[in-house]
Amino acid sequence: QLKKAVPVPCTKSDAYPECTVPETAVGLLNDSFKEYNVNSAGQQAALIAIMNFESSGFAYKTNLNPDNHGQGTYSQMQYPAIEGYVLSVPALKTKYDSLTKTVTDENTLKDEVLKLAIADQYVFGAAAWYLKKSGKCDESVWSALDKGDDAGFTKYIQCV
Repeated sequence: QLKKAVPVPCTKSDAYPECTVPETAVGLLNDSFKEYNVNSAGQQAALIAIMNFESSGFAYKTNLNPDNHGQGTYSQMQYPAIEGYVLSVPALKTKYDSLTKTVTDENTLKDEVLKLAIADQYVFGAAAWYLKKSGKCDESVWSALDKGDDAGFTKYIQCV
């Protein structure tokens, strides 16, 4: 099903070193859906759609514009949302705490925090976290997505 949702996935290569191929992505996506209780097909489809669009078929975890410090994951979340996500993951929070003690330049800190979030085991969870835990998308968005229609997706896009 992921191959249908992402008809032109990336291929891991020197040109796309951040690529996650569908065969690998499917397990990581399912883990993130389970972690954040993204249970309906509509919610899952919305997250896959935004990640596919924002990352060009799971090719980019990091925004290519050097002026967008700290922006990334496959959903291309911006700072400070990246920071919120990292702080919500206990294994990353400890690393974040260490970074804030040693990195003093703001842009460097943003980029280093992003590096924590784009590790394979976390990169797919960011979009699910944003939908379910960031406080930006409330239960009315979840319910709208459950219907699996364009109106629900529009409501989701408005919250991101």
